[in-house]
Amino acid sequence: MPQSCEKLLKLHEHTLAVPAEAAGDVDEAALWDGLKQFVRTPERFNEQVVRSSVTAGASDMPQAVFERTLDFGSHRVADTVYLNPQTLTVRFDVHPTQLYPRSVLSMQVHRTPEGNAAVTFTYQAERRPDAPETVRALIVRAWEQKDAAILKRIIADKTGFGRP
Repeated sequence: MPQSCEKLLKLHEHTLAVPAEAAGDVDEAALWDGLKQFVRTPERFNEQVVRSSVTAGASDMPQAVFERTLDFGSHRVADTVYLNPQTLTVRFDVHPTQLYPRSVLSMQVHRTPEGNAAVTFTYQAERRPDAPETVRALIVRAWEQKDAAILKRIIADKTGFGRP
């Protein structure tokens, strides 16, 4: 069961909607399927991931909990991933390292007020990174670019257009 997010600081949150030209092909179910693929094969969605190891993390919930290690070449990131099909939420509990505290990334699929399928990405951590504000701004920009690449890949997989 995931640990509570109550003690975590919200570092950043943003929403990316499916563009109008792809809305007919990419609905909430397609986004949910794409996010599940991202959990299982992260290197397809993030070119910085050299390789990954993904295993079922709970024998009683093999389709809902995963343990992953992502190899970025210069460093590795380990996380536990929880899939909640009722709320269409993917939660990544990122294990702490010497350089970065325990953190959580949540991705929730929903529909915007305009009617397009969308994903809201929420980044939280036990504390802010020990970095100057200018570096933190670069981290946020990197998160947003990674998230946009995930959405772009899902759309390309479903429509055949704009393949990364």
